[in-house]
Amino acid sequence: MVFLCWNLNKRPLQQLVAELVHSRRVDIVVLLECSISVAELLEALNAATGDIFHYADSPTGASAIRVFTRFSNQFIRSVSEGSRYSFRDRKSTR
Repeated sequence: MVFLCWNLNKRPLQQLVAELVHSRRVDIVVLLECSISVAELLEALNAATGDIFHYADSPTGASAIRVFTRFSNQFIRSVSEGSRYSFRDRKSTR
């Protein structure tokens, strides 16, 4: 499993993120200080990789930390989060 975590510092780097995700076959993308819309990021990721990425939305709607993954949202749950942190876990399939 390959992770990418990047503080975008509110810069519009969706194409660069998508190219990096594609070239490194990243499975989970964590973006900090991201001002790019979820729709724009998903479009860039899906177009660059040829895969379907999902946005792992948070139940609180906090957008300081955004998580995108090749895995379906049904396998990821939010454990705890705040404005500067986010804990995610896999959902049990039992």
